[in-house]
Amino acid sequence: MASESHGPVYLSTLDAYERWATVYDSDGNILQAVDDYMLGEHGLLSLFLKSVVSAHLAAEDDPRLNFIDFGAGTGRNSAKVILSPELQNIKGSKSLVLLDLSPKMLEIAKERCDGSLEALRHAHSVQSHLDFELSYHSFDALSSVASDQAINLPQARGIISTLVVEHIPLESYFARIADMLASKKCATYPKTPRTESSTTEKDTQSQWDWLLITNMHNEMGARSQAGFTDPNTGQKTRAKSYVHTPHAIIEEGRNWGFEPIELGSASMAQSSLVHHVTDKAEHTATDALFLERAITSEDLKKGLFGGISGRGRKWIGVNVWYGMIVRRRRSLSAI
Repeated sequence: MASESHGPVYLSTLDAYERWATVYDSDGNILQAVDDYMLGEHGLLSLFLKSVVSAHLAAEDDPRLNFIDFGAGTGRNSAKVILSPELQNIKGSKSLVLLDLSPKMLEIAKERCDGSLEALRHAHSVQSHLDFELSYHSFDALSSVASDQAINLPQARGIISTLVVEHIPLESYFARIADMLASKKCATYPKTPRTESSTTEKDTQSQWDWLLITNMHNEMGARSQAGFTDPNTGQKTRAKSYVHTPHAIIEEGRNWGFEPIELGSASMAQSSLVHHVTDKAEHTATDALFLERAITSEDLKKGLFGGISGRGRKWIGVNVWYGMIVRRRRSLSAI
């Protein structure tokens, strides 16, 4: 076993996640636990799915409801989509494409998600619930063929991308996202933010494609990065990472035609969703466009996140997570 005095080993993202796969869901990673909590109990995933379903039902040209999980990992959040109550009563076919750089991660995702779909089939007898096609693809967003691969995927109405963008430069990230959406037909979006008048236009629900993004908070990223202790060597291992602020993601997304939706009390069931390290009397308008979550001493008292281990206690008082929902018009003429 490697000596604890040695510093971390830095690997490519692929090599790191190939090694991480076997313990990814069991090594007590605090960020994954917070991601589960904010997507689930705090309703961010539910809001996203309701938005996608509303757009699909309002459209006349959507024969199948297509989702993509970009950076699916072990299928942790794909399984939530498959079993979500928001999709249980949707008639007609549905598909979910799971993409990940790591083949070993996808092997685990396939076992998990195939199992979730089988459980759904046992729980329901209505055939429309069962028409859910799953597929799994290795995908390197930075490869020379990534754009062609993405364009040839089923056109997605909704994409989930959780704890992924940390590993990708923002321009490359949004370029691949744009390739995957039905709005990819409008590949010549102007690289300038949209005007205020265009963001306040009232459009029908069917015009929108949707993207759910969560990521390591830049406050956490300034001190650490995605990594784990290799179970075979005992060595701390880290992957290539970039520190992205939520404001930077919003800004780059606008360059590609994506607009964030407000996540205030009018949109979410609980107005307490937006967490800050300190209690601030005022927040900027942009703050309502994303959620952020710090680890608090109250979390420790309540035993949240599976009980915060010694590894997680160092993050008390630090924002570790943020999330947002953005949307993009299907018609360039509407911009």
